[in-house]
Amino acid sequence: MRNPYRHFIERIRKGRVRELVGCDVMSAQENENLAFDLAALGYPGLSYLKPKLTKGPAEVLLSALRSKNLDARLVEALPWVLLEYPDLDWEWLVNETKQHELQNRLGFLSNVARRLAEKLGREETANLLRTQETTLERSRLVREETLGHDSLTQAERRWLRSNRSKEAEHWGLLTDLSPEHLSYPLSAIRFWFFKFAIGGFENEENKVDVRPRIVPALVPSLRTLIKRFVVSLFVRLDESLQTDVSTDDVTRARKRQLQQ
Repeated sequence: MRNPYRHFIERIRKGRVRELVGCDVMSAQENENLAFDLAALGYPGLSYLKPKLTKGPAEVLLSALRSKNLDARLVEALPWVLLEYPDLDWEWLVNETKQHELQNRLGFLSNVARRLAEKLGREETANLLRTQETTLERSRLVREETLGHDSLTQAERRWLRSNRSKEAEHWGLLTDLSPEHLSYPLSAIRFWFFKFAIGGFENEENKVDVRPRIVPALVPSLRTLIKRFVVSLFVRLDESLQTDVSTDDVTRARKRQLQQ
């Protein structure tokens, strides 16, 4: 069973850069480098890659934050880095993000990772991330930007302004990333999610759509499937009942005609 990330990396290696985010060589190279860096840190979604660890978590995050166009699946991996490496070199990372005016991006990721830690009951990690989030809040910039998706169309930007979380709006980011969509500890379930969510991704030959999936093609929930089944069942029963009633009416009408 192939990991959907593998196909993504293979496309990059083949030089099919126009099928990738941003349609430029730099974006393709950045995506490939980040994928290998995340795998080296132990990210479960890229566990099949076996690179050597060459960068620390703070360096990996900084390079990701500086990228203009990242694949949506790699962006989702960034809160995991903060969740698993909360004791990284924060002083260096915060100083570097301020120099490049990236503190809003890091602040938002810290917020997402902190809420994930709270959800998982990791209080120590949550407290550490909350402290860094507060530090970054003091230097928050009042402006709008994306989270590694500068190639967003105007239509996508308008949709995100209306549908992003209040936390994303607070940090001035056009993104739909939220803790509710992430479940790193359940890596097996997450793999199957990708298999369904990007169905057909492995078989595409001409073009790979790796733009931000603002409205993901999610598998219908069990509740929705049951609802559809029940509605369909009632419709069929109603049609059968109407057919029976119509047949009985015709039979009675014919009997009356014969009697007359």
